Amino acid sequence: MLLEILDRCINITATNEDQILSRHTGNLLLRFSCNINLKGDDLQNRFNKFINSKKCINEVDNEKNILRTFKIVNSSYSYIQNNEPTLYKYTIQLEENEELKIDTLVIEGQDIKPYYYEEQVDKDSIIISTKIKITDDELSKLKESVKGKQYFDVVRKGIDDKPIQMRYGKVLWSQHNSFTKQYITLVEKSYDMNNTDNFKGMYYPEFNNMQEILIYSSEYLENLTNLLIEKNILSETEVEKVKSDTKENLNNKFRELYKVKDIDEDL
Repeated sequence: MLLEILDRCINITATNEDQILSRHTGNLLLRFSCNINLKGDDLQNRFNKFINSKKCINEVDNEKNILRTFKIVNSSYSYIQNNEPTLYKYTIQLEENEELKIDTLVIEGQDIKPYYYEEQVDKDSIIISTKIKITDDELSKLKESVKGKQYFDVVRKGIDDKPIQMRYGKVLWSQHNSFTKQYITLVEKSYDMNNTDNFKGMYYPEFNNMQEILIYSSEYLENLTNLLIEKNILSETEVEKVKSDTKENLNNKFRELYKVKDIDEDL
């Protein structure tokens, strides 16, 4: 196997070969180790900079055409020092890298064309970060399709056609003339199922304090409303209308919390 390292093609022997299942696509990926010997401190320093900055190594053919890309999972070295230049013996573990190209993101049956897309695996669950441009009509259909659902089907066409259950994470947005830009985070359901202890770490103590403030505010408003009715300042009909109007506008007001000037400038 030829690997392109420091502008040179080095013939290596793969050891400890194994196949792993990609969490992104379900494809089998090659994982292996290899040994690389280097002579001299200067070459060793250059190699260290290479593996720390590149993160990936190309497998090439005899014409230097790239066949596959491998990410560096781990590396270690030992050295022998005598009168000759120091000999450094590296062991590198490499894992086949996948280039994820999204075609269409389908959220609960609604097709979306991202202009930026990234996904990573965290605690064996897929986390998607994406930017989209969406018209008011498309946004209305998307909202309606996921209404009342904590989790919904997401298909990543071009990566994997199998639907996975996901939820919204943070959604930021910016308004433009004929469309809205959105920065959407989608979190696989398994992340919540497998990491229930994480929620305290993520939202503690903010969430607990917010709960206390919310309960206090709700109780305060209820008592104040009853007092205004007793004093005939407000009628029960007027109070019910205020409650109805407030509930109707709640989602829009909540959405305003995540509005930014321009998704592409602020992120």
